[in-house]
Amino acid sequence: MTENWNVLQGSANDRPSSARDMFTSRLRKYRELYHPVEDVDVPKKYRVISMVNQPRIARILTLRELAGLPGFIYSYNNTEINTVGEKGEATDESFMNYVDRLQSYKSWNWVKDGNAIKYKNIFDLADETIYVDLPCEYNMSNDVFDMTKRITFQTPFTDGFEDDTDAFYDFLPVQEWLESEIDLVCETQQVKQWHFSEKTCKPLGHCKPFLVIGCVGWYKIFEELGFKLYDELFDYSFDEIESFKDRHQAIMAQIKDILNMDRDVLKKKLLDIRDKIYYNKRQLLEK
Repeated sequence: MTENWNVLQGSANDRPSSARDMFTSRLRKYRELYHPVEDVDVPKKYRVISMVNQPRIARILTLRELAGLPGFIYSYNNTEINTVGEKGEATDESFMNYVDRLQSYKSWNWVKDGNAIKYKNIFDLADETIYVDLPCEYNMSNDVFDMTKRITFQTPFTDGFEDDTDAFYDFLPVQEWLESEIDLVCETQQVKQWHFSEKTCKPLGHCKPFLVIGCVGWYKIFEELGFKLYDELFDYSFDEIESFKDRHQAIMAQIKDILNMDRDVLKKKLLDIRDKIYYNKRQLLEK
């Protein structure tokens, strides 16, 4: 196996080594102030959580599928990081600015390869095609998910990160995250580029089972970096599907199965991957 953490091309901020180094630095500070997350037994209220700040199309499609289902919980913010206060508080200003800019459309359809959406403009202008990993510029609310309603959570771990407000979104767990069994991570990129950010480091380093919505082959590279798959819990065959549309539907079907799974069956599956969870944490922190 390769263990080359600089596997990605592009800027240093895109590389897994950069995300890992940032997470590790924050974790050292966190451990000086608080008990490790994995050492605190928090009763679970939810099966799956998904934390959304920037509303990219892939994330909106995910919330359109899962919002309102029993056992699923999510945040939805679109908060500019530079507006976050020293204790993680933020106003509705940047969210409402985003809502005010949302456009309407007559209809939307998938393009042929399933990696972008074509919007038909209400003013009969030229159709607009946007890749799914770009920000959503249209109001795609449906019966279960309202894009104009902000849903925000607060972390109980507010001390020690006053000079690092980024940590309130990419590192510090909120109470609802602690009360959830599985983290559904919608990574920054889903088309062509492999991306490993602090969003993925968070469940890895805090020992929470997770599933990533990423590009085709995301988990193949994840394994090449030395990590182990939780294949007792997830079927990773979706990883080979080129079309985001079809890959996303396969992931959504698995999440819905987990939401409907017998409690004892899920409990056993989570116990079966416990050693892998701790192994993956070591793999993240020790390289």
